[in-house]
Amino acid sequence: MPTPTAALTDLVGQRLAVRLQVALDDAVNESAGAAVGWLASVRPDLADDLGLLDDTLPADVLEGTLLMGARLYARRGTPVGAQPGVEGGGGGLLRVDPDVERLVGIGRHRHPRGLIA
Repeated sequence: MPTPTAALTDLVGQRLAVRLQVALDDAVNESAGAAVGWLASVRPDLADDLGLLDDTLPADVLEGTLLMGARLYARRGTPVGAQPGVEGGGGGLLRVDPDVERLVGIGRHRHPRGLIA
């Protein structure tokens, strides 16, 4: 039986491949694994839920994890994770997208402890 994090990684990988309209390959799986690992590090309060799939993991948290996975997938072949800008220069990227912060509930969007449903 796969570990809870492995089960969530599989789910995120499958949904990420569909969203990006690409084959489920090693690059997608690596991006999904990195996104789930990132989620576990920024939301340790979800550690018990990290694999109970989308019936217990809040939909907004799953969506934020998918967005982070898509970002990581898009940056996989670039030096230092930078994306080229409009003119071919390095694009200035925030470490975490504000929408991802909001969906996952981190940074300035962090939920007060004990008030999470």
